[in-house]
Amino acid sequence: TISLLLGLPIPYANIGGLVPDLLPTPRTGSGDVASPTPHSATALALNAAQVWSYLDAYSKISSDLPVDRLKELKELLDSATLVFKEALASSQKQALLHADEGKQHHDSIAYRQACGLFKLFLAESTDLGKRVWTQFNEGGMMFGIGILVVAWSMTFPLWKRNVRNELWAVLSWRRSDDSMKGHIKCAETASHNKLVPSASSMQSFR
Repeated sequence: TISLLLGLPIPYANIGGLVPDLLPTPRTGSGDVASPTPHSATALALNAAQVWSYLDAYSKISSDLPVDRLKELKELLDSATLVFKEALASSQKQALLHADEGKQHHDSIAYRQACGLFKLFLAESTDLGKRVWTQFNEGGMMFGIGILVVAWSMTFPLWKRNVRNELWAVLSWRRSDDSMKGHIKCAETASHNKLVPSASSMQSFR
């Protein structure tokens, strides 16, 4: 949907379907609002062709995609494409017969049928991709969780002991540092007292 809104090609590996309601409303040459159904059918046709191109190319290099499901998707896409081509041909004929009112004949039943078939194809393709590529091995997940629990239970005592030793080392270093500062302060005070003469000695000296 974003690619079409920006005027960019749909990503090659995309397996999702666009949202036709988010596409801009088309207008006729005179500026009037036209029916969005042909516009949506064309966008869905491009989207379906892109998805099938990716699935077909992937199936040639890998056997993950079931052959029977691919065959069903191909038949569904062919049916949608055939209806879409019929809608285009009918629309062109109506435009030639009613040049002035051609806009009233673009929204045919064939376009609506084509939109429904393309949407069904995209939904089935997305479902197939999820079932093939989105798998969870519950046994492997539980085994991995068990290994994590065992490893944690084995390393936690060592970690706890190391943390305790480091904490004790930090506390001991702080205590020794405080004690050293106290000794240095006492030594500086004693040295200062020796260097500064008392008042009585100063008087006797005078």
